[in-house]
Amino acid sequence: MENNKVPWINNPEDILGIGLKNLLSYCYGNPTFHKAVETLNQKIVFDFEDLYPVLVYFHKPTIEIIPNAEENHILRFKMSLNTLIAIMKGNYTMVGAFIRGKIKISQWWKLLSIVRLLKVLFPALQKATERAEEYGK
Repeated sequence: MENNKVPWINNPEDILGIGLKNLLSYCYGNPTFHKAVETLNQKIVFDFEDLYPVLVYFHKPTIEIIPNAEENHILRFKMSLNTLIAIMKGNYTMVGAFIRGKIKISQWWKLLSIVRLLKVLFPALQKATERAEEYGK
């Protein structure tokens, strides 16, 4: 499947937005994933140290990825690009990276939002890990 044919995610033109779109695109066609996206219905900022923040707006039934935007977000995840790559390779889980201090979460007390986000990200990260293992052989 070509990445530009995922109708429920916009086509970002920046490198981080494209990477996030690719990650989320792994779950295209998975009804459980789509239900989790619809349940989330929030704006979340992924702030990559030494680069720029990317707003990911989950709204029924689509996902919009916007570079350098931070408007009215419910959560902010701050991490290095190396941390994201390590998570995608399966070296850390998101929870493990948070516990190790590799990810900082603003408003972490909004646990329900975090759990909803993990329901969206977990299947995508699992697929990314499988692909990384496939390519690493």
